[in-house]
Amino acid sequence: MIYYRCYIEDYEAATRDLSLVEDGVYGRLLRHYFADEKPLPLNSDRLARICRAITLDERTAIDVVLARFFEKAADGWHNKRADHEIAVSRTARDNGSKGGRPTEQETGSITGSKTGSKTEQQTGMGGGLGQPFSLPTSQPTNPSTLQPSNLPTNPLPRASRRGGPKAGVEVVTAETWTAYSEAYLHRYGTSPIRDAQTNAQLCKLVKRLGADEAPSVAAFYVTHNRGVYVANRHPTNLLVRDVEGLRTDWATGRKGTDTEARQADRTQATGNAFAPLIAEAERTR
Repeated sequence: MIYYRCYIEDYEAATRDLSLVEDGVYGRLLRHYFADEKPLPLNSDRLARICRAITLDERTAIDVVLARFFEKAADGWHNKRADHEIAVSRTARDNGSKGGRPTEQETGSITGSKTGSKTEQQTGMGGGLGQPFSLPTSQPTNPSTLQPSNLPTNPLPRASRRGGPKAGVEVVTAETWTAYSEAYLHRYGTSPIRDAQTNAQLCKLVKRLGADEAPSVAAFYVTHNRGVYVANRHPTNLLVRDVEGLRTDWATGRKGTDTEARQADRTQATGNAFAPLIAEAERTR
């Protein structure tokens, strides 16, 4: 899915007692859930990577959110409302590919009632009970009757919504772009430019590192104070160019400096200069 429905009043009612970190964790878990269209992994390290959780408090926040909004099953952590929205989206896509429209029954809640109905709210699908995605009762229940002003705003360009190549690129790089842009905004006070070149570079990054590590390395890169990165304002081309070294620094928790790089260059140059003399000495022994 490239978007999901979230009704602000219901969301606020269900999450008003969450801390700032817990609310951020919930949002990242939901975005991952809807992007993958499947339950969250059971592995705690995978979940930490999804949330970019590093500190003990951040990891504890994941446990709090899972216990509050998700149910553990053999195939992963489930959110009932998210499962329902994914099922509705798949039905709509299947019908759309056949030139038809989903029926009211296909767009109803898991209980079989209309979405947003009183029955739905009583069964825990409404706001305030850990599932803040219910439709208000005044909302049309059939997607075919929705007016443009009622449709969720899609941040992707029109071409992307048609399912063309750009849509696939943005889905693949969604988490990595979010991690990179959030870190960039925090450092520079403005958002980075996202164009075709940026998308292509982020695709290369995800292909090299995988979807699990790429977001964390991208965010880490923006915090790196190596001179060439800072001078150029941390562009994505340098991120891709130096991906191996950046991943090593991220994995080991250290950041190589310009001084270390110059020392390594001098050591290499010294070794190259004395190599012939050492070789000649070895031969004359």
